[in-house]
Amino acid sequence: MMHLNRTLKLALLEGASYNAFFVTTQGFILTSLALFFSASPLWLSLIFSLRVAAQLFQIYTPFFLHWAGTRKKAVILLTLISRLSFLLIPLAIFLNLKIPVILFVVMFVFSIAGTFATNIWTAAMRDIVPAVFRGSYFGLRNIFVTGSG
Repeated sequence: MMHLNRTLKLALLEGASYNAFFVTTQGFILTSLALFFSASPLWLSLIFSLRVAAQLFQIYTPFFLHWAGTRKKAVILLTLISRLSFLLIPLAIFLNLKIPVILFVVMFVFSIAGTFATNIWTAAMRDIVPAVFRGSYFGLRNIFVTGSG
């Protein structure tokens, strides 16, 4: 039987909330936003490919981690950057700015920051979750993540 400390319990909730946010940004809501921003087929393909294309930049994660100083600071900062970038969307809607590059920039920032944060988070979790129940913990976490999608 595994004992979940506060950090591991929060990581279960974090996984579920992140997945719900991720599914939202990749589904019909993102398509609707792209159409609102008058995105052409080219812009649609660029916007939707950003999550995968961002993986090409993960090689720069150690530089960001070094700059931030600690894993915790890096993950918090990157998560804030990625989520706060979405504040540009309601602002653009309010100002009636229907320019697809706005959505592209938001998704670019979200994707790059998310890629860096995920790599740093994975390394941190390896140190936090005891090896003896790592498999069962991540299995449990995947149940929460899947349920949120």
